[in-house]
Amino acid sequence: MKLRPPKEGNEQGFPVVGIGASAGGVKALEMFFRKVPADCRIAFVVVQHLNPHHESRMASILSRRCSLEVTEIKDGTKIEPNHIYTSPHGKTVTIKDRTLHLQEVPDHTSGTLPIDTFFRSLAEDQQEKAFGIVLSGAGNDGTVGAGDIKENGGMVMVQETAQAEYPQMPDSAIRAGGADFILPVEKMPAQLLKLTKSASRKHKLLEMDGDDLKQNIMWSKTICATPWSSRCTTFPRIRPFPIWI
Repeated sequence: MKLRPPKEGNEQGFPVVGIGASAGGVKALEMFFRKVPADCRIAFVVVQHLNPHHESRMASILSRRCSLEVTEIKDGTKIEPNHIYTSPHGKTVTIKDRTLHLQEVPDHTSGTLPIDTFFRSLAEDQQEKAFGIVLSGAGNDGTVGAGDIKENGGMVMVQETAQAEYPQMPDSAIRAGGADFILPVEKMPAQLLKLTKSASRKHKLLEMDGDDLKQNIMWSKTICATPWSSRCTTFPRIRPFPIWI
């Protein structure tokens, strides 16, 4: 895994979750966001792999079915927690300094991979605070970007292929080794909330000194003394293979 020094001022920020979906993704997204609480303290960016000329109605669909505020992305949109941001048609989305940017997809462009494009920029911008989710879709968009997120210390979840209406995108990410967790969609939000809380505790540990730091060092020694099989169950980030739940 390729770790980089965290950006100044990034330690206290909320997590950013990029969700990639294509064919069959609307149903999966509805299932996912039904389970996300309104006070989750997470920003979600939904990127669809669509024909550039296909009008996206994702913002209006999700706004009727979830408790978070839903906004279609405009160039220069600054992200906030407890929000869902959806990609407009005919544009690729990137993120820099927690601000979303749009770029026009030329009419003659074929083979554009908007999910990979966003995941790659998310990995660079958010590093260990980046979370990627790959849902139903045809093709392999999201596979390379999921690898970028993991390489920079982030976490990736992938929908179970047996549940996905179009399993090609999830299957591609899994086969490439890009999945940390392989889950049915309805179980993803609960696991995501656990992971984001764990990440918050990790950053608090980095800021400790004196007696607090000594106490946490003793706790770390306890982990190291725990048998490997128990560690993989209790501490899911310490594992050699993806976890199916």
